[in-house]
Amino acid sequence: MNLEKTANYAGSLQRLQDIMQELRLNCPWDKKQTVQTLRPLTIEEVYELAGAIDNNNFTELDSDMISADPLNFEDTKKYPDRIKASIKKTGLNDAVRTAYGTI
Repeated sequence: MNLEKTANYAGSLQRLQDIMQELRLNCPWDKKQTVQTLRPLTIEEVYELAGAIDNNNFTELDSDMISADPLNFEDTKKYPDRIKASIKKTGLNDAVRTAYGTI
C-alpha cells in the first residue's frame, strides 16, 4: 500500500471518529441509544451490506495483499504452508477482505 492511500484511509477514519464523537455528545437521539435499541437497526444494516456483497456493489481494497507469518508461528504444520493451502482452497489471499461501496 502506498503512503498516499494510507494517509487517505487515516484521514477518512479520523473523520468518522470525529462524526461519531459529535453525535455522542450533541445528538439527543444518539444519547438515548442502548445496545438493545440499536440491535434491530444493526440487523437491518447487515442485510443491506449482504445485498451489496451479493450484487458486487463494492470495490475491493488491497486484493493483492497476502497473509504473512511475521511472528514465525509454530504448529504441527508450517504456517506459510497453511497460508498456501488456504489460498489454494478458497481462492482468497487473506482471511480479511477490505472494500468500500454504496449500500
